[in-house]
Amino acid sequence: MTRKRTPAPPTEPEPATVAAPRSLVDVLRSAEHRTAGLALAELIEATEAAGLMLPSLSVELPAWGRADFLVQLGGVSPETAARLAVVLRIGAAAIAAEESEESEESEESGTVTHLWAPVVGDLVHDIAADRVGEYRGLDETGRWLLAPPAGGEPWPVDPSGVRAADLSDRLRAEAAWTTARHRAVRVG
Repeated sequence: MTRKRTPAPPTEPEPATVAAPRSLVDVLRSAEHRTAGLALAELIEATEAAGLMLPSLSVELPAWGRADFLVQLGGVSPETAARLAVVLRIGAAAIAAEESEESEESEESGTVTHLWAPVVGDLVHDIAADRVGEYRGLDETGRWLLAPPAGGEPWPVDPSGVRAADLSDRLRAEAAWTTARHRAVRVG
């Protein structure tokens, strides 16, 4: 005997689920996530405007026990990292100059305050002379002393006319050093 299947009775639509009231913690976390997302969007826009490609940007969920979201910068190529360092230094110098103007409009100090201070041996670019030099310290007047990376006499430069060496400056310095070393080997 075959049993005949009877069609299932039509189902009534399930009642709409009412969202549970959100706790204050949920509301705060949602706002923090939105804030992190906005910061991420700003960073993407700024890096693209500077010609930088940061492919791993994202918002990281907070770890257990953490209350704040993090913007994850991720990994970049060495060239991008060097370019980012230049952009940050230029921006930092501009911000410092702007803040200095705002806070000391009436006071003329005559000195330049850099947000980055080179240490002896750091490569910097003398903008006026279009030369790369190693930072050697200060002279008696407060100017920076730069020396050719391959050796030679240091020259003084006003700190306001110097920027951090970028990737191309570093390559120029390394080429000069390599050439000087090869010349010394041939002569010696």
